[in-house]
Amino acid sequence: MSALEITHRYQCILTMYAGYGVARGGPGEISNLLKSRGVDHRAESYLTQRISLAIQWGNAASVMGTFASVAAICILLEVGALPSRRSGFTCNDPALSFPYTGDTFSISLVATVTVIVPFLIMWVVETIQHRDDEYSLKTNKLVTTAKTAGLMYRDYIYGAVVTLTVLEVVKCVIGSPRPTFFDLCEPDKAKTCNGSEYVSSYTCTSTKYSSYLKIDSGRSFPSAHAAMSTYCGLFLAWYLQRRAFSWHNRSVLIVPLIQALCLIYAAVCSLSRLTDHRHHWWDVLVGGSMGVLAVLYTILVLCKNFSQPAVVSTSDISSSDGNNHQSVRRLLSSKPHVEMP
Repeated sequence: MSALEITHRYQCILTMYAGYGVARGGPGEISNLLKSRGVDHRAESYLTQRISLAIQWGNAASVMGTFASVAAICILLEVGALPSRRSGFTCNDPALSFPYTGDTFSISLVATVTVIVPFLIMWVVETIQHRDDEYSLKTNKLVTTAKTAGLMYRDYIYGAVVTLTVLEVVKCVIGSPRPTFFDLCEPDKAKTCNGSEYVSSYTCTSTKYSSYLKIDSGRSFPSAHAAMSTYCGLFLAWYLQRRAFSWHNRSVLIVPLIQALCLIYAAVCSLSRLTDHRHHWWDVLVGGSMGVLAVLYTILVLCKNFSQPAVVSTSDISSSDGNNHQSVRRLLSSKPHVEMP
C-alpha cells in the first residue's frame, strides 16, 4: 500500500468515525474503532496528533475572542474614551519643555512588527523544520505548520495583550506628563503661574496638534514602545535559539544574524524614545523591565520554554520524550464523564 493510500485510509477513519466515537463513547471509542479495523499502532499516534492539534486549535479560537474584548478596552483607554487621571506639573519645568518632533518608531510600525512579524518567522521556521512521513499529506504542509506556529503564536499574543493591558492601566492611573508636555498641551495655567509653582488642575489649549496627542501628552509612564519592542525582540530571539539554532545545520550563521536584528530592534526602539524626547529615562527603564518580565512569563510558563517538539508528524511523536503525548494518550484511553445518547 502506497503512502498516499495509507494516509487516505486513516484520514477516512478519522473523518467518518471521530464524531461517532466522541458522541457514543468518548475519545476512547475512536481508539477501539481503529483497533477493530486491524490498523497498526502508528494509527493511534497519528490520531493522537490530530486530536491534540484540534483541541488546542479550538482553545486558541475561543481565547482569541477574549483578546478582542481586551484589545477594545485598551483602544478606548488609549484614545481617551474612558476617564483617566492627569498628574499636575511644575511651572517652567525644563524636563517638560522639549519640542515635539515626532516618533522615530511610530505606534503603527511597532504594532505591525509586534503582531505580524513573529507569526511569519514562526511559520517559516516550523515549515523548514517540518518532516513529512507516510501519514502526512505533503500538500497540507503549509497548513499543518501554520497551525503549529499558530499554537505558539497564541501564547505570544496572550502575553502581549496582558502586557499592553497592564501598560495602559498604569498609564491612565499615573498620568505622568511627557518631556514634550508644554508643546503638545499648552496648558492654560502655564501662562499665568510663577516660578516653580505646582499646578494640579489645567486645560490643554493647543491648536497645533490633534486631540489624541494632547491626551497622550500626559501619559508618559511607562514606555509602551520600550515594553512591546523588548517583549517582541527577546521572544523571537529565544524562540529561534530553541527551535531553529543548531551547530549541525547550515543555518548556524543565519539564525544568530536574525537574533541580533531582533535584539537591535528592541534596543534601538527603546532608546529612540529618549532621543525623540517622548519619554523620561525612568519611563523607558520601567517599560523595558515590564517587557522582560512579560517575555519570561510567556516563554517559561505559557510556551514551556519551547520544550515540546512540533506536533507535525508521527515520527516526531514516536521519538519525543512524550510528556505531552502521554497526556493525550491518557485522555484518549479515559472514559467520558457524561455519555451522550
